[in-house]
Amino acid sequence: VLVTGDELPDLFLCKGDMLASLAKAGKIVPVADLMDDAWKAEYLDTAFGDALVDGVAYGFPFQMQPNAVVYYNKDILAECGVTSFPTTYTELLAAVDLIKAKGYTPIALGNKDQWVAESCLLNTFAYRYVDGTWFDSLKNKTGAKFTDAAFVQALTDFQALATAGAFNEDMNSINNNEMEAMYENKKAAMFIEGAWALGNIIKDAPEDVKAATEFAAVPAVDGQAGGVPTGVAGGAGWSYVIKAGLTEAQQSAALAYYKAITSGNYGTYALEAGFVPACKTANVDATKLDPLFAKYSALASTWTFLPIFDVQLSSPVASELYARTQELLINATTPQEMAESCQAVMDAQ
Repeated sequence: VLVTGDELPDLFLCKGDMLASLAKAGKIVPVADLMDDAWKAEYLDTAFGDALVDGVAYGFPFQMQPNAVVYYNKDILAECGVTSFPTTYTELLAAVDLIKAKGYTPIALGNKDQWVAESCLLNTFAYRYVDGTWFDSLKNKTGAKFTDAAFVQALTDFQALATAGAFNEDMNSINNNEMEAMYENKKAAMFIEGAWALGNIIKDAPEDVKAATEFAAVPAVDGQAGGVPTGVAGGAGWSYVIKAGLTEAQQSAALAYYKAITSGNYGTYALEAGFVPACKTANVDATKLDPLFAKYSALASTWTFLPIFDVQLSSPVASELYARTQELLINATTPQEMAESCQAVMDAQ
């Protein structure tokens, strides 16, 4: 609505899949040439990956986070007879049965707004079957398709997880905040969301829940040689952008503002608050980090970041993935039908 009415604000946040249409319509400006070398040097090497349109950066990233962190309560798992977190899909299915038998929701899911199930769960689950090369081929239309057997199998096994009762029945009626509350109130043994949720757990969860909270990656899948066992969809996701047509004074003020909230002391403040920035943070005092955040960071350092589907593909494709994933979870569509519908939208772009 704001674009159509030519009423965009001077500064705003933009998700990666939205950048191309705005850039090609001349609504936002490239940013690399507006930055001095010192500012550029503060960014992590891969930070601008989600802000590129045809190789040109149109946004200032502020975070570099995995989209799929498994948060689990080790005490609840132990009560249910799960002695260690499942490392394979088969073990996860077995754990689901044990957790349900004790009256807990195995995995809290809040997919009312559609993005959580696809971006935080399915995307990384799919990387147990396909890899970054496959995604690049899909994105660039050089051979890979949603209808490839490996991706359809990923959809099939993901749907089977829902059919097995891994998620709460009202998963499409509650949002991610309510999902986190289920975990904090010990109604669910685990939930899966991006690293950004850690700050909420640190701030809102009872002390006994925080003490019992551990982290894991989405389990590997037996027999899937084409996937990435330690791969996690992640990156900057969103970026700060500048509207085209600002005066020189306005643009200068915008740059000063963005530099202040993406570099310098920002990185230190972010980490101490339990948030992973996109800038380098060499001077952080580890003793000031929350113990839970430090525990998460140690694990996340072993993961391989891979492209986020709904950030690097176009908005229509991302929307189709969101909607069809929601349907997949309630058996309103089949894996093959979902793959075909997503591919049809991809082909139309």
